[in-house]
Amino acid sequence: MLDFPLTLTASPEAAGQRLDQYLATQLSKVSRARVQQLIEKGEVLVNETAAKASLRLKGEEQITVTGPPHAPPLRAIAEEIALDIVYEDDDLAIVNKPAGMITLERFLKLAANFVRGSCIAWIGLPAG
Repeated sequence: MLDFPLTLTASPEAAGQRLDQYLATQLSKVSRARVQQLIEKGEVLVNETAAKASLRLKGEEQITVTGPPHAPPLRAIAEEIALDIVYEDDDLAIVNKPAGMITLERFLKLAANFVRGSCIAWIGLPAG
């Protein structure tokens, strides 16, 4: 198990590799997408300076990963939304989603999104 913050020293053999690719190989339990998120948030430092994912290593750099290896889980809060349910059974739901209604989980903080409405319709969570 790796402890974070974590400091690595790039080997001379890493010369020419992109920072994100190098970290993805060194942090086997952390996805490359998560590595890229950490870099974008400035939570990966190369020689104590924030760097871009595309940075080409020269070898011998000190790389510090300050952020957590896994993103915190998203939490959906149920919201009372009138959903036009076209069909529903134990395994499938077909919903006529209005144009403009947000569906992506990364927008959970915004009101009236499909995930929040689904929490009431199918999971049975109370609005809140």
